[in-house]
Amino acid sequence: MKRDFLEDGRVRILDEDIFEMMFNQNSWDAVVLPDTEEVREFKAQVEKFYYPTPVWIRGAYIEHKSRTETWLVDPQVFDFDIEVFLLEKCKDSKQIERVKMELELYKIKGLMPILQLFHHIVQELLHKKVLWGVGRGSSTHSYCLFLLGVHHIDSLRYDLDPTEFLKPR
Repeated sequence: MKRDFLEDGRVRILDEDIFEMMFNQNSWDAVVLPDTEEVREFKAQVEKFYYPTPVWIRGAYIEHKSRTETWLVDPQVFDFDIEVFLLEKCKDSKQIERVKMELELYKIKGLMPILQLFHHIVQELLHKKVLWGVGRGSSTHSYCLFLLGVHHIDSLRYDLDPTEFLKPR
C-alpha cells in the first residue's frame, strides 16, 4: 500500500487502498482519504451511522468509533410499535400475559430496539424469500421472538422459561 506521511503525522492513502487500510487499522483518525466522489460518498455513509459492534462491509472489517444504539438500517425501523404488533398477534389471555411479561424484561434490559430490528429483518427475509433456521439455543425460550418469526419454537406450548433467555438482573 502506498502511503504519504503528512507533517502532522497522519497518513494519506490511495482510494484503492481504503479497504486494505480499513482491514488493518483500528481508527480513521490517522488517515486522510483522497478527495474523490466515491470516497466522499463512502465517508458520508460511514459518518451517518455509528454501529454497536464491529461489522463487515464488502469484505472489509471496520472497528467503529463509538458504541451507540444506531444501526445501519432505516431509522423508521425504530418507529414501529412492536408492543402493539406483538399483542395483536396473541389469541388468548395466556399469550397476552406471556408477551407482557417478556416485554417488561426486554424493556428492563433496554432491548426493545432489538425486537424492532428483528421484526424488520424477518420482514426482509420473507420479502426476499430467504430461508432461515427453525431456532436453537436459549432464544427459543422467548415467545416474542416466536411471534416475530425469528424462530419456530412455541415456548408456551413447550413450557419454556423465558428467563433462560432474558435473565433478570
